[in-house]
Amino acid sequence: MCRNQSKIGRASIATAALLLASLCAATCHAESPRGQTATDFARRLLLKGNYAEAAEAYAKLATAEPVVAAVGQGRALAAVGKVGDAGKILTAAEQKRPTTPELHSELASRALARGDLVEARKQASSAIEYSADGPKQAVPR
Repeated sequence: MCRNQSKIGRASIATAALLLASLCAATCHAESPRGQTATDFARRLLLKGNYAEAAEAYAKLATAEPVVAAVGQGRALAAVGKVGDAGKILTAAEQKRPTTPELHSELASRALARGDLVEARKQASSAIEYSADGPKQAVPR
C-alpha cells in the first residue's frame, strides 16, 4: 500500500471514530445535584478531570442509560490508565447491544489509541453501518 493511502486511511478512521463518538449525547432524566440530570453531572465530572468520581457517576447510570454509562465509564477509566477495564466494560456493553453505533465508535477510538488499525477500521465500519443514516460513504480500504 502506498504511504499516502495509509495516511488517508488512518485519517478517515480517526475522523469517523471521532464523529461517531459525538453520537453519545443522550441524556438521562434522573436528577442529580444542582438540578442537573445524572448524565450531565457525570459528564461534567469527566470534563473537569474528576475521573474516579465520573466513573462512579456513570456506573450509577448503567440501568437507566446503559450505553451512555458504558462509554462514560470507559472514557473515565481509560483517562486514569485503566485501559483494560475500560475495554472490558465497552466490550460487554457491545455484546449486549451489538447494533449500537456509539459503542462501536468508542471501541474504534480505543483501538486507534492503542495503534490497532485493523480493529479500529472494523469498529468504525460497524459504527457507520449501524448509525441512523447508515453508511453514506465507505471507509477507504
